[in-house]
Order: sequence, then C-alpha cells, then structure tokens
Amino acid sequence: MKKVLVLSLALILLLGIMSNGTSSYFSDTETGSGTICAWLGCPPGSMIIVSDTNTMVTEVNNALLITPQNAVPAWEPCLSYPACDTSIEDDPSLWDNSTGNYFTLTGADWIWDTRLTSDPAADAPVLGRVVRFERTFDIPCSPIGATLHMAVDNGYTVWLNGNLVGCAQVNSGGADPCIDWWTTDLTEAYVHTDGWQTVGHYAIPSMYLVVGTNTLVILAANEQLPDGTAESNPAGLIYQLEVTWGD
Repeated sequence: MKKVLVLSLALILLLGIMSNGTSSYFSDTETGSGTICAWLGCPPGSMIIVSDTNTMVTEVNNALLITPQNAVPAWEPCLSYPACDTSIEDDPSLWDNSTGNYFTLTGADWIWDTRLTSDPAADAPVLGRVVRFERTFDIPCSPIGATLHMAVDNGYTVWLNGNLVGCAQVNSGGADPCIDWWTTDLTEAYVHTDGWQTVGHYAIPSMYLVVGTNTLVILAANEQLPDGTAESNPAGLIYQLEVTWGD
C-alpha cells in the first residue's frame, strides 16, 4: 500500500511539473498546496560587461601586437555634451540624442592603449591612431540577445563574433562607411571631430551570440588633428554590454 501511495505522489508531481511547472503537494498537515518550479534546460540569466582593464588591446595602427596588452584608463578632459566642463575627467555620462538627456554607463571607464594618446597630431610620424580592442565573455546557455551602449573619441566600428554591429563617427568614402576607414589618413573626412560625445545604442540579435565563448571587437580611432597634443586631442573608448540568456 505504501508503494502505491509513493508512486501516486510521484506521478502527481511529475504531471504538475509537465503542466507549466505547477503542482499541488501535501504539506506536513496534508492540507496545503503550492507551486513547484522546474527549469527544463536553460534557466534565465543576464550579465553586464563594461569597458575596463579586462579589455585587451590586440592591434595598434593596423599592426598586430605579439603580446596583447590590457587596456588602461584613458585621460578624457571634456566629456559632457553639448555643454563642456574641462575640469571633468573619467566622466561616464554621454549625451543621448534619443532621450534628449544624459546616459550614464554604470561601472564603465574610459580606456585606451595608453593613458595619454600617442600620435595625436597631423605632423607626427604616424598620423592619428587606430586601436583594436577585444573582450571575451561566456554565455552559459541559449542566448536571447544583447544591448550595447558605447562611444569613442573619435570614431569606431564594432563587431560581435565576426558580425558587424555598427559604426559611428567614421566614413570610408565608399558604399559602407563602417569598412576600411582605418586605411585612410584619419583626417576629418574619414574620422569626424564633433559628435563623439553622443552615446550609441545597438540591439544585438540572438543569432550573433553563441553558447560558450563570445568575442566583442572594437576598432577605435583617434583622428589626426593639426598641431594636436595628447591633451588637446585625447582618445578614449567606453562601453556597456548587457547580455541575456534562457529558454
């Protein structure tokens, strides 16, 4: 008789889990009822990845680094837009055209390959600077999608797992402004001076993401500026990536 009761109870619980994950159950007083939740497969989850020293620098001015290096906090003297306060340093707030207000990237920091940028001037041996940043992260199961918020002083193209996500403040001069601008002289026609203080938003579909290791790649440019210095023509990248997964 006890075996019959045990088997019956197990069958009730199993049927409950198969029916939207709910079931009645016996409490200590044998009069209670409640809910049993069972995730079959991939429980929901999320993470936020921000620009910091965990981002790797893998290429500078179209030359691969033999040993990738960690990015470092960048010096940014003027970040608020359209107003500008030259006393501000490392402010994560950016102007958001979509809301007409400021957008703050929580926990993110401005980064570059050096604190003060190299090659800022038009008369330098190398004109302007292009830096390739990479950030890897793991998704445990069934990606749903992601949202990327970012800005670069002065422009960028960004990919996720080899898929083009978008670009801003750059122009190749060809049909696709996101491609091949890094082979130009990085002057105003190809890397724009104004507008970099505006945050860009990108909705990333699940098809761009994979279970396991994912790689975010950002090719960032600092334009060449006539008579520019590291202080008058600084460089920096800031981003926040929000990823979700689950059945």
